[in-house]
Amino acid sequence: MICPNCHAAMPDRNRFCTRCGTALTTTGRPRMNAAPGASDTTIPVPARPGPNRLIVALASLLAVLIAAAITLFATYRLEIWGGKTLPSPDAIARQVASRTGGGAGGKVQAKDVTAALKIKGLNAETVPVFSGEERGVFLGYDDMTQGQRVAAGSTVKVRESAGPGVPEDTIGKPVTDVTDTFAGMGVPVHYKNVVISDDSTIPEGQVAVTHPAPGTGLTDDDKDDGIYIGVASKGEGIPVDVLGMDKDKAVGSLESQGYDVDLEPHYSSKQYVGKISGSYPGPGSTLDSGEKVTLYYGVDKSSNIDILTKTTGGYTVADMNAIPMIGMYCKSRVVDTSKDCITLEQANGPFGGGTEADSYLQIKGREPADRFDVLGLTNFSQDISGVLVKPYGIMSEHELPMRNHLLLKDWGMFELYAGMDLRDCGGTVMAASVGEYCVDGEYYQATYNEDTQGPDLPAGVDAGQSPTGTTFRMKDFLVYFPVGADVQSLEDSGYFDADALAKARKQKAVDTSRPFILMRDTSQYDKTEVSADDFSTVDPFVPTNSRLNGYTNKMVTMKPAPSDATVYYLVEQNGDLDWSAMPDAGV
Repeated sequence: MICPNCHAAMPDRNRFCTRCGTALTTTGRPRMNAAPGASDTTIPVPARPGPNRLIVALASLLAVLIAAAITLFATYRLEIWGGKTLPSPDAIARQVASRTGGGAGGKVQAKDVTAALKIKGLNAETVPVFSGEERGVFLGYDDMTQGQRVAAGSTVKVRESAGPGVPEDTIGKPVTDVTDTFAGMGVPVHYKNVVISDDSTIPEGQVAVTHPAPGTGLTDDDKDDGIYIGVASKGEGIPVDVLGMDKDKAVGSLESQGYDVDLEPHYSSKQYVGKISGSYPGPGSTLDSGEKVTLYYGVDKSSNIDILTKTTGGYTVADMNAIPMIGMYCKSRVVDTSKDCITLEQANGPFGGGTEADSYLQIKGREPADRFDVLGLTNFSQDISGVLVKPYGIMSEHELPMRNHLLLKDWGMFELYAGMDLRDCGGTVMAASVGEYCVDGEYYQATYNEDTQGPDLPAGVDAGQSPTGTTFRMKDFLVYFPVGADVQSLEDSGYFDADALAKARKQKAVDTSRPFILMRDTSQYDKTEVSADDFSTVDPFVPTNSRLNGYTNKMVTMKPAPSDATVYYLVEQNGDLDWSAMPDAGV
């Protein structure tokens, strides 16, 4: 018998194939027309071969594996597993075009890349980079490349153009190492020789000073003039390495060269306290013998009383002095200098020249329209009582008008603010002068009549008329923190808005080794103006202390609170030189 499956020969008695196990049959059809006496034994009919079970099993397994592979590939492409793909600029451009309905042309913006990354479940951190591209343009990923797969939830650093500027690590490099970087800034770049001393440790040919300062960008107004790179070179003038020099040694050195030297205190970083922290003209300037030089030596909070008060006739009063605070201050991360930096410059006081000339401050580019809106230390007062910092005569310490000013605390910081606690009438500050009137917010000033020896009232104004339409307005208000200021004590005092403080404490802490400014953000307040027609109303936007407020501070709490992201740090080496007078470096 032949096995119908594997075709092996088997004995007729076997019911199953001993080789493959297939059932064998012995039943067949009887032969037709068989001869008499012939045997009726059937001839087996071979069965049709069946499928090999092993082959079927392997085929089924292969089909399952192919389906699984297709599924895995599809889910990988869909980024369901295996991380997320960093999108290319072209892909971002198509997404933006699809969302806005516009074309996909133009440069991809970093903000669109960060938005796309967040949709993918990735964290995005923007890193400003100075370049020849417009501000906000996407420059690529930091330490990553487009198309790269990264784990879900990873932080991706997105390089965003900050426009042309000076990278933070420029100072100290050989000038030959920075030329390629600045060649791509898309603005004029000027290489100038700047003076170093004969015994300088700065090698000639090294970048010693820049404009703008390292880590800051050009303003739109400065783009046509471009970037200046000061290259160390020995010569006559104020050496760049005067920074950090002992103040007496620096004065002696410059006087020996025939310069007229003045020495002034200036708040500085910790490294320059007690040493030279700057000069005017700036360090590196070439000078002719006999020219005047101002050297600034660094001070910290311990010098506040010496610098900002004076004692005459037995009484001690606040004495506004702008020089220690003048300069540029910038955020820790500068993308747009016009928004991320402020410059404090000298301004005349509200009462004219004389001793007040250049003694107050103003923010460059935000010069006040009213003379009483310069930045000062105190409120308006018609006599010295309003600016006393120590009790005098019958006035107790509890009654000092400045008792609630930070200058009188032991914490080391102080306020600089506009308005002097005076009322506004329209756009004019009312200085409690004779002949001033405010009618429905319209300011009037009576003229003096020589004949009547009295004022000529403006039409429609009554002599005894009470003011109407006067307001207290929220104006520029800064807190200045010298090195050594006790930030924690100020935070614990309730000076800051609770929500703003909670937010700040989640951010990186301030760098207290540098002077910094905290500026009140009016956009964070619902109310920035209150009626002042009732003379019992206390100005809620500046520190006060009077009978009207029960000798307590009624000032609104400060927003924001200090953090590395909210404050402006002093930029000590800001390239304040007469660059046009300096010789070219021949780079």
